[in-house]
Parts: sequence; C-alpha cells; structure tokens
Amino acid sequence: MATVVPSWCLNTGGMEEHAEQSANKVVVTGGAGFIGSHLVERLLATSPAHVVVVDNLSRGRLAHLGAHRTDTRLQFVKADIRDPAGLEAAVEGAGVIYHLAAQSTVMGAMHDPAHAFTTNVIGTFNVLRAAVRCKVAHVIFASSRQVYGEPIRLPVEENDPLMAINSYGASKVAGEAFCRAFRREFGLHTTILRFANVYGPRDVGRVIPLWVDRAAHGRVLEIYGGEQIVDFVWIDQAVEALVRAVVLGSSLPPINVASGTGTRIVDLARRIAALASAHVPIAILPPRSVEVTRFVANVDRMRQLLQIEPPLDPLVHLPKLLSPLAESATRAGVVAPAASAPTVSSVAALDPPRRGAAAGRQLEAHAVGARRVSKRGSRPRIAV
Repeated sequence: MATVVPSWCLNTGGMEEHAEQSANKVVVTGGAGFIGSHLVERLLATSPAHVVVVDNLSRGRLAHLGAHRTDTRLQFVKADIRDPAGLEAAVEGAGVIYHLAAQSTVMGAMHDPAHAFTTNVIGTFNVLRAAVRCKVAHVIFASSRQVYGEPIRLPVEENDPLMAINSYGASKVAGEAFCRAFRREFGLHTTILRFANVYGPRDVGRVIPLWVDRAAHGRVLEIYGGEQIVDFVWIDQAVEALVRAVVLGSSLPPINVASGTGTRIVDLARRIAALASAHVPIAILPPRSVEVTRFVANVDRMRQLLQIEPPLDPLVHLPKLLSPLAESATRAGVVAPAASAPTVSSVAALDPPRRGAAAGRQLEAHAVGARRVSKRGSRPRIAV
C-alpha cells in the first residue's frame, strides 16, 4: 500500500491537487536513493516540474531529499514498485517516468535472487504497465553494464551480446526486454541507459564508498581477485545523461553511460589509500565468481546522441569523497598514521599471466591516457 510520509519530512499534498500540472509532472522511482536523489535535485533546480518520488526506503533515505522539504513541487510517496495499485496512483498524470528503483547490487541479488527478480523484473513490468494505463509519454529505464556479463572484447558497444553472469545483470536484461516489448506492443516511448559503475556522494554498499570509509579509518582495503578493470563514472554525468535523454523527446537506442576509461581495481585501491594520507593496507582475496572481471564501455553513442564528453580521468572527483570522511574520522578520535606507500598482501595476484612481452606491465603512476587500439578502430582508455 502506498503511504505518504509525515509533513515534517516533505511536502505531502495529494496527487489530485496537482492534476492540472500533469504536463510538468515527473515521477522518479527510487528517487530517495543514490542516483535518484541527485536527479531530483537537478530537476527541481533547473525545471518547473512537479516531481513525485516513489521509494520504499529499502536503500533510499529521506535525508537525501531533506534540503528540498519546503519545495511545494516535491512530493514523496512511500510505495513499492511491486504494488501495482500504489504505483498507478503515483504515476497518474505524469508525462515522464525515470525508473531507477531496483535491487541494485550484484552481491545483494546473489544473496536474495527472489527479491532481485520481483523488484527488477516484476517491478519494472509494473512501472511500464502503469505508464501505458496512465498515458505517460516517456519512460527512462536505468539499466546496467552488468547486462553484458564478461565481454568478449573491449570496449563494449551497445550492440554487443547481452550475456549476464549474475542475477542482477539477468534481471536488468529482462527489464530491457520488457521496455522493448512495451515499445512495440503499446507504442510506449522507452529509453534504456546502461550505467557503468557510478560513484559519488550518498552511495553505499559498493566498492568506492566501502573503501573510502575504510581508508578514512585506516582499515584494510580488501580486493577480490585483483585483475578487475572497471569503468567508473561520476554521479553528475549520470544525471546529465538522464536529463538529456528526456530532452531528446523520443525513443533512443540503448546508450552506455560511462567514462570509456578502464581503471584497474588495484590502482583504485592505491589511489584511495594515497588520498587518505595514511598507511592503508591492501589485501588480495580470492575472486568472486559472480563479478565481471573487466569492463570498459564504448561511449561513442553517448557522445553523439547525448552530447556528453567524459573526462579523461574518471576518478578526478574522488577527493571530494575522502575529505568529509577524513574530517569525521578525526572528530571521532581516529588518528591517521603517517602516510606511506600502501602495502599489498598477496602481490603475486596482481600480475596476470604473461601473453607476450608487453603483457602484464604494472605501472605505478596514476597518469591517465595510455590507450589501446582495438580491432574495431575504437580507442578505449586504460588508466594506469
């Protein structure tokens, strides 16, 4: 059942009183979460839209929206996308739905695949069905790079096979399939954005926020495997992609939202340790089979259609996450030891088997721009 939060949290005017604003009404499922709350802030700051946030608060937090509690254009509805009735009540009169609500982590989906299925597959079906019934013009679906699974080549293009290797990726593949089906069967405009590893304030439970917190407190950074290459993208770029996808106003092909630059997971750990200005140990643990080993996106389509140019260094904003936590740790009485080069246990795990004279080079500098030219002529970047 959909419920509206108490008035001390946010404006909670009834849905019906905003019916006349339907042309400007935007629904953000998962709008109290990491990406969703940043999107809501952007919409309120740059558009006249009436924004309805639909969130069950399983991962989202009302505090993420607290700065806008007095904005009469913001309405929060506590509802679960698995509840069709509550969802349709919130969607009625909307012109656009940003569908971000999901079970959104690989490990979470592995531990509870039933929850991932009911939320990411059935929940997405409910959102699309509500959009059709309520005559919503456009649905933006937040998909994931996990749909590709272990890619057969880098960089990964949008037309490459979808071969998910974990429950989270599989649920997003299914969500994409329903988006295409509803587009064909009902004429619903749907746009699929495949996000790489988004990072920024308010994120929890993923590698960067976990390591930032551990580094700020001088605790060991644990790496599972050590050979991963990851494509990180700052939260502002992700929000920009969401906004521009709607501005274009029509169904688009799937678009990778990424930096186009691969970062070795070991280099990420070393960089966080260095920014923490403390001696932070790094430990290599056995790999986890559900995790994709390497991913770098081809971002040509993002550049061409959304007119977004990613930065050369995808981690350029990383220091913004370290400073607040370091200050918090200091106030809590955690004294950082003198900074030194981070130590890595099980160092042998860092070097992949050699496949030629140039393979397996381990460059310690954090400069960006070492480029590899693929057989397809695109130029993925690997940060080294």
